Amino acid sequence: MSVDRAAGKVKELVGRGEEAFGDAFSDSDARLRGVARQVEGKVQNAYGAVANNLDDVADSVTTLVRRHPVGAVLAVGLVAYLLGRVRGSFGRD
Repeated sequence: MSVDRAAGKVKELVGRGEEAFGDAFSDSDARLRGVARQVEGKVQNAYGAVANNLDDVADSVTTLVRRHPVGAVLAVGLVAYLLGRVRGSFGRD
C-alpha cells in the first residue's frame, strides 16, 4: 500500500469519527468537516491506487521492451509514422 493510499484511509477514518461526533452532538459544522475529510481521503486513496497501477504498467512495459527491444523500436516507429500521417492530413485543405 502506498503512502497516499494509507493517508487517504486515515483521513477517511478521522472523517467518519468527526461526522459521528457532529451527529452525536448536533454540531453541523463538525459533521460537514467530517464528510469533507472523508471525501478528501477517498480522493487521496484513489490517487494512490492510480499511481500504483501506473507503476505496474510502467514495470510491465519496461520488461516487455527489455525482452523484445527490436519489436519495441518498430512499434514506436509505427506509432510515430501514423501520428505524423494523421497530423499531416489535418493541415491540408
